[in-house]
Amino acid sequence: MVAIVGAKAREDQAWEIYFESATTLNDALHAREEKRQWYAQERARRNEENQVLDEVIRIFIERVQAIDGGIRNKVNDFSVDGVFDDSRVSRSVDTSYSRDSGRL
Repeated sequence: MVAIVGAKAREDQAWEIYFESATTLNDALHAREEKRQWYAQERARRNEENQVLDEVIRIFIERVQAIDGGIRNKVNDFSVDGVFDDSRVSRSVDTSYSRDSGRL
């Protein structure tokens, strides 16, 4: 009889441990899923930000190359007083600025 009572006590204890373990496992799986979803959202947000930054860098490089080409063509284009003969370079910069303002 003592052996049966002892065995029943051990069985009850084993079931209690099992249910506690199952609860702990489910809580851990739920926490992991929440973290996975948060990570996926943050990764998507960062990818969108990177796309915007890539576009800004592309526009910047394009504008610098355009300005650089115009200035290189004007290096020897100055009068005796050292002033540029015309203001096409400044007009080109103003045009680029007005075209890009609001896009960045």
